[in-house]
Amino acid sequence: MLADVARPPFIDDEDRSFVADGRDWAAVADVLRAAVDSPAPALPGDALAWAPPQLPPWREPPQMARVRTTWACSLAYYGPQFCGYAWQRDDPGRTVQGALERAIEPLLGGRHAAVLSCAGRTDAGVSATGQLASFYAWEPIELAELRDAVDACAPGSMRLLCARRVPREFHATFGAHWRRYVYLLPLRGADDDVCAGALDAQLAPLAGVERDYAALGRGLPSGKRTRATILHASARHVQLRPGGADARTVDAVRIELVADRFLRRQVRTLVATAVLCARDAARGMARPALLARACGGRQEDTAAAAPALGLCFAEAGYEPWARNRLAV
Repeated sequence: MLADVARPPFIDDEDRSFVADGRDWAAVADVLRAAVDSPAPALPGDALAWAPPQLPPWREPPQMARVRTTWACSLAYYGPQFCGYAWQRDDPGRTVQGALERAIEPLLGGRHAAVLSCAGRTDAGVSATGQLASFYAWEPIELAELRDAVDACAPGSMRLLCARRVPREFHATFGAHWRRYVYLLPLRGADDDVCAGALDAQLAPLAGVERDYAALGRGLPSGKRTRATILHASARHVQLRPGGADARTVDAVRIELVADRFLRRQVRTLVATAVLCARDAARGMARPALLARACGGRQEDTAAAAPALGLCFAEAGYEPWARNRLAV
């Protein structure tokens, strides 16, 4: 627990304004839209070109009258067009899951509803360039008809990047070894703004050890396991080019986080808390660093979540983590 000297927590108007206001979020939106529109999405600072996820191989089953087949689909979507990934009773059509179910169910021959699993349930406004969803079908499905159905369910907002058959027992949620998120934080251009180096110094100590991140989760059900291992945490300077290579540039910090699992809202809360810790360190304020706040067990010692628009689910891994996938 943090000492009393560290309070008040990050909840005042100045702190909220520092993270969210005066930043060119429109540039972030343009960059994410362009990534989703591309058949090979790329984010500023990516070191490697987009590639399909490494998934377990599918083997042709013995000839039978009917065989249940599991499909894995890699997806890109623009978060502001949806009210989150997970199906919602009040408005299922405006969720990523609802749109996918509506697209896939006509391909299932009316035998059953589409049962989807995913690598990560993104919040409202959060985009993805490498979400992985899986479902099963008793009816034969051709790749072309699956692509046409998904691409037509939310034109301009969601794209099927690739799809393939996987072993019957494959599950997009439980089979994932790690998830990777990228947060694009546009810089304010003010003298008191944070720099990438200061943010990186706050983030780096988080990596490599399993810790309790209950302080960073929001809206967690009672008894929810809150321990996780952050495999990588870094920040670096990038330039956003909203509108293409010849357009204006916007300075930004790319924050990259990889973990075996993330709690609800953990990434955005972690980003905002890191920004404020880096700011306080630059001002010479004697306050605890990010590691102490993130693992102190008190939500009131961490910040309100950073804007959803800046966050992108970059990919999920179904093989052991290898750092050479990163941009740094």
